[in-house]
Amino acid sequence: MHGTGGRINESRCRNRAAGKTVAWTLLLVLVVGAGVAASTTQGVTITLLNSTYNRPHDITEFRYRVSSAPDPSISSWVLQIPDCIEDSAVLFTNKPCRWVSEPFRGLRFDVPHVTTTYHVRLSGHWDTAATQVAVLETSVGEEEHASVASVSGPGCLTWMSLSIVSGEVIAFPPVTGAGSFHAGSPTVLRVSCSVDGWFLDHFVDVDVPAGGDSDMVANAFSVAYEPFSSSGGTTDVAAAYALTFDPQDFSWLPSGEYRISVVYTLIAPD
Repeated sequence: MHGTGGRINESRCRNRAAGKTVAWTLLLVLVVGAGVAASTTQGVTITLLNSTYNRPHDITEFRYRVSSAPDPSISSWVLQIPDCIEDSAVLFTNKPCRWVSEPFRGLRFDVPHVTTTYHVRLSGHWDTAATQVAVLETSVGEEEHASVASVSGPGCLTWMSLSIVSGEVIAFPPVTGAGSFHAGSPTVLRVSCSVDGWFLDHFVDVDVPAGGDSDMVANAFSVAYEPFSSSGGTTDVAAAYALTFDPQDFSWLPSGEYRISVVYTLIAPD
C-alpha cells in the first residue's frame, strides 16, 4: 500500500451574526485502503487500527484491536490470509496463533477476555484490501460455528496512492445567516492506481461546541466531486465544499469553534 497516512490542512472562517461568533475549521485527512475498518460479529468487534510498511526491512505490519467476547462459548477468531501470501511470509505475531484452513485459510487466535491489540508482521510489501474474519463459537455438543464478516486486512499488492495537488487552504465566505456558502476553491486530489474501477469515498466527522448538534452540522456540509474517470493510471479529482443552513438551523448554532473532518479513502475494486 502506497501513500497511506494523514495530511491535515486547516482554514478558519469567523462570522458574527446575531451577536455570536462561529469559527469553522476544515480538516482534510487522506487514507489509502480498502474494505471496512471494523466489523462486529457475535458481539466481538475486530478493528484494523493501521497497516505500515517498513521499507528498510521490507516488512508490512497489520495491527488489530479485538474486543472482549461477550459469551464464554466464543473461543477464537480467524484472520484470512490470501493465497498470494505464503505461510513463511508470516514473521511474527504478538499473540499465539496457528494456521487453519476452515472456514478459510488464515491465522486463528484466541478471543480475549479483555480488549486486546494483535500485531501481524509479514515479510514483503503487502496491500490493505477487503478480506474476511471469522468468530468461532463452540456449542454444547462441541461443534464449532463460524460467523464471518468483512474487514480490511492483508491483500495481494495493488499499487495505489492519494495526495493533494491544490486546495490545501480552504476558505469559506462569511456565514452571516441562512443560505448556502461555497468554499472559494475546490481541493484537487491526485489518484494513482494500477487497476481500473477504483473509487473515492469520504466520511465526515464534526466536533461542535457545547449545546451544538453535530448531526445538523454534518447534514449542512456537503462534498461534491467533479466528473472523473476511474481508470488505471493517474487522475486528478476536484472536490468542492459547501455549507447550507436554513433559518431554524442557523438560529440554533451556539457560539464557539466547529471542526469538520473529511476523511478521503481511495478504494481498489475487489
